[in-house]
Amino acid sequence: MPNWCWNTLKVSGKAEELKKFVLETQGLPASYPPQEWEKGLERVTPTEKFFCFNALVPTPQAVLDMGYDAHGKLPQNIWDLLRQGHPVEKIDGYHWSIQNWGTKWDVYYDHISPEEMGWTEGCESIDFSFTTAWSPPQGWFEKIIQLYPELAFELHYEEPGCFFAGIMYGNNGAFSIDEFDDARCSELFQDMFDVEEKEGENDDLELSGS
Repeated sequence: MPNWCWNTLKVSGKAEELKKFVLETQGLPASYPPQEWEKGLERVTPTEKFFCFNALVPTPQAVLDMGYDAHGKLPQNIWDLLRQGHPVEKIDGYHWSIQNWGTKWDVYYDHISPEEMGWTEGCESIDFSFTTAWSPPQGWFEKIIQLYPELAFELHYEEPGCFFAGIMYGNNGAFSIDEFDDARCSELFQDMFDVEEKEGENDDLELSGS
């Protein structure tokens, strides 16, 4: 299992443009042919749209046809290019997702509706959280801020397991990032652990008093 990266996305701007963004982020995740270990297992395919990276940055059909994990199917020269960081058209879903979303999977099991994104008719800002595998979705973020240059974006990300955190910004379609140094990460994660510890103590008190 991967380490989980916690993300909080804040978006603000004119109500009409914000509504457009919220509704257009609702989609369905990429559907790949079953991998070998999945064959014979029952697969649950979602039919109701929700917030996902695939909605605005969709997986190409050629990648879907290749499958999520094409290890053993690709020639050696393709693997060499991938290791060197070059974009490759004939690529499997794992590598495509990392190159284009910044993380190997779509939003992890968070079926987030417009309302759960904090959106209501006429509002001019939203603020919501979601989880990704290993890293924040920087590739996805860089693409969507160019699609909606009239909106202002902030993506706060925290990954205590690998000890990194920061904030990405999108203003007028331009990307910038504030990567926290060790001191800021230590302070951030210590505050998080202190809150969790206090919540645990409160739960224990409630149980002992019941």
